[in-house]
Order: sequence, then structure tokens, then C-alpha cells
Amino acid sequence: MKNKKKIAIFFVSFLGIFLSVFSCYQIIQNVSIVHQFFFPKALATLDSERNLDEWNTVYFNGEDYLIFDSIFWDKLVTNDANSACEIFLRVKEKNSDVILDELKIPIGTSLFLEGLDRNTQYIFEVKASQEDVFINIS
Repeated sequence: MKNKKKIAIFFVSFLGIFLSVFSCYQIIQNVSIVHQFFFPKALATLDSERNLDEWNTVYFNGEDYLIFDSIFWDKLVTNDANSACEIFLRVKEKNSDVILDELKIPIGTSLFLEGLDRNTQYIFEVKASQEDVFINIS
């Protein structure tokens, strides 16, 4: 009788832990605000309506700045493999001087942005020799 009770408690405990882990996984994957908190990512596309010879501001979600407001940001910028050319990136604090200047990012590669603080508005500017550039920041 005691063995059956121990086995039942074991299986109920295992089932409870499994359901808790599975529920948390589903919430993180499928609830966008929770997913964005744990796995933040910003995407931007620069198309043909810009001047190729000048610095062009990158817009993330309609804003001309990006704030690293979570501890989960890797501060990794990627020039997507589908981009037309390599890019030069510079990062400025909003209403301030340039923090990182002329970082070269070839097609399909990533670069860590060191020295950027949390909860600060940063403006990202790109210079590219061709049209259609895709940028990911995670």
C-alpha cells in the first residue's frame, strides 16, 4: 500500500512539473509581449527611397531610436544575408554625440555593440552603397 502511494505521488509530481514547464514554454513562445521581453528583437528595412551617399536614420517600430530596456538584449546587430550590400553603422545617443562610428558589417554577419547602456535612447544610422538593406538587432 505504501509503495503504491509513493508511486502515485511520484507520477503526480512528475506530471505537475511537466505541465508547469510546458505551460511556461507555451506562454513565452505565444504571448508576444512575454516573448519580446525574454527574447527582444528589433527589425528594420532600408529601401530605395533614401540617399545612398549619406547617413540614413534607421527606424524601429516607427521610432527613430531604440532603447535597450531589458537585461535580455544581446546588443547584437546583424546585416541580414538577404541585404544587397555591406553596411556602415554608427550609433548616437539621442540629442548627443556619436558613440560608435563607422562600424563595417558585411552581408550575413553580426557585430556586438559594446559600450551601450540600458534605458538610453540610441539612434542608429546606416550608410550603404546599394538599396534594400535588412538589419536585425537582438
